[in-house]
Order: sequence, then C-alpha cells, then structure tokens
Amino acid sequence: MRIRAALLSIVCLPAAATADGVLSWGEVLIVDGVASAQLLWQGEQQLAGFQFECAEAAFLAAGGGEVGELGWQLYVEAHMVLGFTWDPAGYIPPLGTPTHLITIDVPESLGELVLVEPIFADPSGVQIIVTGPGPLDLDACPGDVTGDGVVGVNDILDVLAYWGGSGGGDANGDGNTDVDDILLVISAWGDC
Repeated sequence: MRIRAALLSIVCLPAAATADGVLSWGEVLIVDGVASAQLLWQGEQQLAGFQFECAEAAFLAAGGGEVGELGWQLYVEAHMVLGFTWDPAGYIPPLGTPTHLITIDVPESLGELVLVEPIFADPSGVQIIVTGPGPLDLDACPGDVTGDGVVGVNDILDVLAYWGGSGGGDANGDGNTDVDDILLVISAWGDC
C-alpha cells in the first residue's frame, strides 16, 4: 500500500494526458531458467516515474538501463515494479529512439511476459499515455516467427508478408512488423 501511495503522489491522473510514449522489448537473455528482458522507452517528454504489473506474479528483480544510470528509486514485488525519481537531474529526457529503460527478470517458465496497467508520468505528475509493449514470448528461440523450430527463410517471408502491420511477423514483440524484425530473424538464423 505504501508503494502505491508513493506513485500516486507522482501521478495525479488528470483529465488530459500528455503525448504518447512507446514501450517495446529489447534484448532477452535466458540463463539458468531466468529470463532478463530489456524494456525500451521512447517518448516526447521527460519521464519521472512509472509503475507496471505482470499478468502473473512473476517479477524476480529489475534494474539497470536509464533508471539505473540515473539513480532512480526502484521497488520490485512479485506482481509490480515501481520506479521514480524526485531529483530533476534524474529525469529521463525526451528520447526519439527506443532506449533501454530497465531490465526485468522473470522465470523463463512463465512462458510469456505480459505487462498490464502501465502508468507513466512526467515531472509534473501528468500521466503519459503509453502504447506497447506486446506480450514477450520467453521461448529459447527468438526469431522463429512461424514456430517451426527453425529460424530461416520461412520466418523472413512471414515478416515480409506482414510488413508495416502490427500482427503477424512481429519477431521482437514491439507491436510493429519492420526492419527490426528482419534483423532479429537474421541474427537468430539456424536451428533452435
């Protein structure tokens, strides 16, 4: 309860919200049954705080990225991650490209990481409306868009078939089928 009170003192949820921010997934590293996933942030305004929950109580740890470099306060519970700063020098500036915000650790056995109810706020406490990220498949075979156990030509063709959309072919789970998906497929080329 104390953690929610801290976030609510940052985010006062006014009637109007600021311009959109975008969340997407970056690199995922799986070691000894723990998946460490980079959460990327892109936004048109400064960022001073966030909170998000997991569809299942699964957070093991969180840290690093911009919030780690800027010394943000982080509170991690199995079902929620809360991050904020009171220091204006620690605000994350507007970012025109996806940037590593934080790394989230969850059990690989979770299968799929789904963030729910993300709340992001600027330094004035105004809510930033965010889009993404889509669900993150924690399988050990990134780039296997077709699910056939091999990353190859069929995955490239699937990405190209859905190019520019937000459905199939989205190898990296950022909600867009684009050059980043082609690059992921190429980098993961071969048998799973």
